[in-house]
Amino acid sequence: MARNISLVLITGAGASTEFGSDRKPLPLMPQWSETLVNKMFDSGADQYGLSGLRTGMTGPQFEAALGDFLRRAEAFAQIRPVAALTASAPGLGGPQIQTWYDQVANAFDRINEVIVSSLMQEFHHNRLAVSFATEAYRQLLDLARLPNTTGLVYVTTNYDALGELALEDLGAHPDAGEPARQYGGHATGLDVVGLLDDMSRHTPVLHLHGKVGWYRDDRGRVQVLDVQQHHASHGVPVVMLPDPNKSFAGDDVLALLWAQFQEAVTDARRILVLGHSLADRQLVNILRGVSGKLGVTYLGTSADRDTAQLERLRNELGRDPAYFPVKFGPKLEGSWDQVGRWLTAGERPPEG
Repeated sequence: MARNISLVLITGAGASTEFGSDRKPLPLMPQWSETLVNKMFDSGADQYGLSGLRTGMTGPQFEAALGDFLRRAEAFAQIRPVAALTASAPGLGGPQIQTWYDQVANAFDRINEVIVSSLMQEFHHNRLAVSFATEAYRQLLDLARLPNTTGLVYVTTNYDALGELALEDLGAHPDAGEPARQYGGHATGLDVVGLLDDMSRHTPVLHLHGKVGWYRDDRGRVQVLDVQQHHASHGVPVVMLPDPNKSFAGDDVLALLWAQFQEAVTDARRILVLGHSLADRQLVNILRGVSGKLGVTYLGTSADRDTAQLERLRNELGRDPAYFPVKFGPKLEGSWDQVGRWLTAGERPPEG
């Protein structure tokens, strides 16, 4: 059944970075990479250089390195039984092999602890300047002629709650599948089934990469916890860490969110990508199948187009989408008038 979706708004880190509390920007991937490298150095967590992270990485380099680390960690965990068997074989060093394996496994665990704890700290709701974001989203929705958010599906690969908190301030009823709670409290029972149903009563929010505070407990239930410091006792975080080749297939919650995203893309009249690097292969593959209704923003102004970034986007998605050089922050800058005309009348921007 086709749904009456006026706009699917897809946001990335660039849509949140200007709205950090105390005027401290929320980190983009290069900044988060630097933070992780410093934390690992200070804690001694990466004494063997297992993470592959180093100072000065670009966003794509960071995501590629982190993806490689995650696959190394998974592969190393899978050889635990082999290490145990080898340790008991005569003439192969026995206890030394098991000791070596345990030390390296512990190093992988410590690195993962630093990564996830940093995620919780950097994207926790107390890091968000929601009032500034609310005004920016108000202006954007006015341009789209959706002041009451009817017909909007909000999609994000960010781990923060900025978009839904801003929409709530605007009088919408954002629904990410979380049980009713106050921010600062805990709840059990995340349910992301049917978020696109009955859009007249709520605004669907699809966290494609999961969200800070989503944890799966030992019974398989997903809890929503207000935590800034990760601990193994919380459970397994329901997040997809940065990795250009990430897959959601191993998690039922994320798989459901991606399936609904594909439905929304099919039914939408307009799809706007805001502040996203489009380094996610799965997202790009879905958007490549969209024709005639996709708009993509990139950082710039009408007077200073970022030619290199524009060409990279065109190499990824072709020339069919409409591209807009804008800045999304407390003050909207750039070609937002063109975005508004495209959203409401389908007018394409002039070729740059």
